[in-house]
Amino acid sequence: MSQTAFDAVLDVMEAYFDGLYRADSVALQSVFHADLLYVNATEGRFETHSLDTYLHEIDRRISPMTRGENRAFNIGEVTLINDRMATVRASATMLARSYEDALTLIPTDDGWRIITKVFTFEELRS
Repeated sequence: MSQTAFDAVLDVMEAYFDGLYRADSVALQSVFHADLLYVNATEGRFETHSLDTYLHEIDRRISPMTRGENRAFNIGEVTLINDRMATVRASATMLARSYEDALTLIPTDDGWRIITKVFTFEELRS
């Protein structure tokens, strides 16, 4: 896998983190594949959504930026499996929760896009 592909995946992740921090559905739409599968795998909260449903939830959210939260996003691991697939393990602390994401990215005509977002979260104690 080329350094160019690796850098492109990192660029997608930066835009993903920025979109989450700002609760910006337009920015997030640019990093997700139209066929995104969103899976909340948190115990007792299993749910799946399409891209449209997820973006609608983002539009209703008060952003971490507006709340005055520190920007707390991290990439744990990037794995470039081949020239057609990458996985990213990422974490975030926002909205009084600690999140763990497992993302799968694929290249498209418009660049690399997140096709699956599987995550869990834990409520943070005050």
